[in-house]
Amino acid sequence: MQRLGLALSGGGFRAVLYHLGVVRFLRDAGLLSQVTHITSVSGGSVLAAHLVLNWDRYCGSDEEWQQVAEEILHLVQLDVRNRIVRRFPLASMANIGRRTLRMSTRRQYTRAGLLEQHYEKCLYGDTSLFNLPQRPQLYILATNLSEGSLCAFYRDGLLLLRRTPGRYDRFEKVRMGLATVPMAVAASSAFPGFFPPLELRNWEVGAKEGEFSRLSFTDGGIYDNIGLRMFHHIQQTSLSDAGAPDATDVLDPDAMAAALSSGAEMPENTAMRRLWEKLTALDPDITVAKSKREAQQYQRILIDNLGTIVRNDELYRDPVFHEIQLSNPRARALLDDINTSFDRLESSDQVWLNRQLIAAALERFTGKPCLRSGGDGFDGILVSDAGASFKVRGDGKAGGLFSTAMRSSDILMDRVNQLELESFRYTPGVLFFPITQVVQQTEDSHAPHPEIQHHASLIRTDMDAFSDLEVSALVQHGYCVARQACRERALLPPAEIPSGPPWNPVAARAMRKRTTAGSVALLSDPGTALQFARRLQQSSSRRILSTLLSFRDWPTYVWVPIVTLLMLTLPYLLYKSNRTATQRGYVLAAVAETSPLYRKILDLIQAGPIRTVEAVDFEEVTSMEDLNFDGFEVLSDDRIFDLRALVPNSSGQESKPYVHSRLRVRRTKVTDENPHLRFQIPSNDETLNYFCKTKSLRPRHRRMKLADGRYLWELDLDFSSVPLGDDAELVLEGLLISESSEQYADEGRFQFSLPADTGLAQIWMLMPENRNYENFEISGWPIDAPELAEPIDPTTKVELPIGSIATFQLINPRDHFRYECRWKWSGTAQ
Repeated sequence: MQRLGLALSGGGFRAVLYHLGVVRFLRDAGLLSQVTHITSVSGGSVLAAHLVLNWDRYCGSDEEWQQVAEEILHLVQLDVRNRIVRRFPLASMANIGRRTLRMSTRRQYTRAGLLEQHYEKCLYGDTSLFNLPQRPQLYILATNLSEGSLCAFYRDGLLLLRRTPGRYDRFEKVRMGLATVPMAVAASSAFPGFFPPLELRNWEVGAKEGEFSRLSFTDGGIYDNIGLRMFHHIQQTSLSDAGAPDATDVLDPDAMAAALSSGAEMPENTAMRRLWEKLTALDPDITVAKSKREAQQYQRILIDNLGTIVRNDELYRDPVFHEIQLSNPRARALLDDINTSFDRLESSDQVWLNRQLIAAALERFTGKPCLRSGGDGFDGILVSDAGASFKVRGDGKAGGLFSTAMRSSDILMDRVNQLELESFRYTPGVLFFPITQVVQQTEDSHAPHPEIQHHASLIRTDMDAFSDLEVSALVQHGYCVARQACRERALLPPAEIPSGPPWNPVAARAMRKRTTAGSVALLSDPGTALQFARRLQQSSSRRILSTLLSFRDWPTYVWVPIVTLLMLTLPYLLYKSNRTATQRGYVLAAVAETSPLYRKILDLIQAGPIRTVEAVDFEEVTSMEDLNFDGFEVLSDDRIFDLRALVPNSSGQESKPYVHSRLRVRRTKVTDENPHLRFQIPSNDETLNYFCKTKSLRPRHRRMKLADGRYLWELDLDFSSVPLGDDAELVLEGLLISESSEQYADEGRFQFSLPADTGLAQIWMLMPENRNYENFEISGWPIDAPELAEPIDPTTKVELPIGSIATFQLINPRDHFRYECRWKWSGTAQ
């Protein structure tokens, strides 16, 4: 009897159906019963767990097979993905309610938890991992997202791959008595992009807190999408056989019996002598049994006693076994490590290492393998690979958040799949059943048409509802690919390979129900191939909106009234909102027309902060006259300070506030001097980015370098064209000198001064963006005496923290005064 391993790759429900066809062929060919180990990933785990839990029925009669296959077909035609989509908003509200009541959220109300519930209800029930059978051994692969490594759920709990520097990679075993099969399959098939990671805590799975606190699991295809790498670990570690050897492990019974019997005549302190001593200690009459019993019965006694030694003895502690050369490097490393640390091995590790030692001792004595060591436990590994070739997107367009996440996952998993295939493609004893293979009808007359096979391999990997055509095409394709691969590799004698039509689940279902199977059963007919191929071509794209609601599912009756209400009320709300916005726009436009200052504020808000202004042309002078405002009266000084572009002083970036000023100046009398009004601004800056927009006053700029290295800037305005007693509006704007603003992480300051006596000063401040402020205060002091600073109570003050706007008025502000606005930030930047 052979020992076969079976690897079922990922690929969503496409993989489930393709693998079902492969498994059906293995059953018909008599190979399924010889499978001793199964590894599964993602969609492959959905079928693998059901296969192992119903092993006898899968290997039983056609009627039993059809019953278990119907359970799988029911799941893949249930539209699981959209059922989860319809339930998830309701489940999320339940979790929000629990958080509001300070209760812990429930895993079952997440998308991955809802997937677990569907698996439990449709396939596995509330079945614990320890209910999995000993044979075949199943390893449900997932990716440990918390540690970035491979992990496997199996009969005894969880295997976590630990990467230890300078030593062999080792699986850490975590016992999880409360972990269930639906939980493990949901972790393995939580495809990133749609399903978030499945988070498990120690109390949920019955693990010790020190071994398992909280881990996140995602699709096993992120690490290994074909499941073959796990077989490499199985063959090289104690995972290959958790139990003691039995009769199926004996490769040459006569040579083994002769070698053990000769141990009685071997010198002391040799491995064969030590084994014989242990055998006779278990059964003192074993020497008599050799002459009085049949050889077959004698060999059975030997293997039974060897099993007892393997389970109970610590052969690895005995120095006589240290001289044996172990071909398995991991076994050698484990032997050296355990005899250095003197730790006690776990039972499964002890069994595996003892088997390695006994098998090596027998091979050394006889010159040929007599007993399976556990590292050579497979006569072949069958790999059902449902991963299709990567689809190149020709439009080259960037997608949204969801589509980008899905596309990124596709790229990552495709790259992992390529690397795994490159690593194991030519491994001896490995037989691939790739979904991308096309079986020609000249080689298999019962195979579906090649064009149907091609498009079947491109069917989407989603977990939505699969049609009868998709089901039939994938199952029959898997059946025929497995049959062709076995023929090419001569895995079975030609006479033992089934030669009839592949199993068609749709036709079998119709036969059971005594209805017409329909044309789906004839996928090999060239006359209907074009029609079916076109329908399968449409199966490659994801279906979302068209299948989002279903009147067979109760949440639809919750969402339809909500959607209907939204469709009816949304246009009205949009109309109402648009009408309100229009009315507000009219009001703002009307307000803006009443004052140029208001218009400027609205323009600044719409345009955003101004960061650059061209420097003005100036005349370099060596002297300037003192300021003299005789003959002029500043009636009002309205200013907008735009601080939105400012950055904190600690950032090292230079930033200057933008200012827009509107001064109303009246010419009161004719002076002996020229009718010129001059303003002076001291600054460290070599250039001036502050200019007059009132061109009728013929503005001129002058610069004088001061003794301390600073500069004094002068703006000269000619009022000769302004009649006596008339007012002129003076518009100034630009970037202020850098010393006027100080911005820090917790507070902000801004200083300004008024150049002349003013009847009314109206100040508007557009505060730095994305920050709310509080405790807005104003203080002032004589320019030459900052130590005399005192709080200023403005006539009016309006603070709008939500809009980050502040405004205040000063009536008859003091001359030669410097004013400072100070505030606290009410939080970090948004």
